[in-house]
Amino acid sequence: DAPNNLDLEAYIGDYSGTTLSAAQRTGPDSARRVCYLVGKTWPHPQIIITFFFVGHARIDRLLFIAQRCPALEIDAYKLALQELQANTADTARYTQAATRLIDAQKARGLTPSRIDMAWVEEKQSATKAKLDKLEAELKGYRNNLIKESIRVGGAEYPS
Repeated sequence: DAPNNLDLEAYIGDYSGTTLSAAQRTGPDSARRVCYLVGKTWPHPQIIITFFFVGHARIDRLLFIAQRCPALEIDAYKLALQELQANTADTARYTQAATRLIDAQKARGLTPSRIDMAWVEEKQSATKAKLDKLEAELKGYRNNLIKESIRVGGAEYPS
């Protein structure tokens, strides 16, 4: 049963919140509505997310689905973790999502995944090295600016 264009528009509109009032988006049935739209309208919701969103928007959508739809929670967290590792250096968000995935797996009696601490440490050290380099460059630029200000000031007020 392939979805038609109207289903696609309803999915996008409801998901982005453009066609629902604030009460409808936050009401008691909002999580069920999103779960229905994501789980029933499309047999493979991950594919739809991949087509319509990129970067941080894709991660946000996957985490949204994981938090709102228990049937897709584990798959959405796994895809979000893959996206975080492949395209970001956000170790805090990765660790938070990985912890939630582990909790969801434990709640279902599944073998919990492991947090990729090697990736976390690698990204943290690379980020620190880049920050140190940028701070050193900024310090050099400030020193040069001070020297230039002194030179210009001396030229404006000859002795």
